Amino acid sequence: MEIHHPNHAALTVEEQQQLDRLKQVIEQVTADGKLTQVEIERIKAVVWSDKVVSPEELEVITKMVREKIASGELAVEW
Repeated sequence: MEIHHPNHAALTVEEQQQLDRLKQVIEQVTADGKLTQVEIERIKAVVWSDKVVSPEELEVITKMVREKIASGELAVEW
């Protein structure tokens, strides 16, 4: 499902850099097909580093983490 935000402005350079950093960290921590609590905390630290959770960040997390967990492509180690 795609969510549209008609009143949402284009990302600033800083916001795009934050989003790119998030993608990079998620790719690094999920490369082995497992996600540990430490790795989850690392993702959270990147998301919260600017004190704002954007719709774009939530979309990246959904696509790169949640959907992979749901499909079995990524395992969470508690």
